[in-house]
Amino acid sequence: MVQARRRRIAKRHVSSNSKRSRGRPRTHQEDWSKINVVLFDRQVWFLDQMSVSIRRTSGAAVNRTQIVRALIDALKNSRVDVSAVQSEADLIGALTRQLTGHPH
Repeated sequence: MVQARRRRIAKRHVSSNSKRSRGRPRTHQEDWSKINVVLFDRQVWFLDQMSVSIRRTSGAAVNRTQIVRALIDALKNSRVDVSAVQSEADLIGALTRQLTGHPH
């Protein structure tokens, strides 16, 4: 009985080299920065609708932040050339044309 208890305690022991962090466990595997972004209510509503749709269809909980990060990474991976845009409206038009093949 005493040996079994010692084994259980030994398994839970945290080495002195590792720190125990407070709060939520770290979920990101790379460096990250927290930023503030202003979105219009219609954009927040759209992100929420995407999240709800994903949950209804697949059962997975994908939040706004994950959707925004995925959109940014997808744009980066697409190698769409946006160097000529001069405004947010130009960027919307260029991305819409690229994604749908139709003008905005």
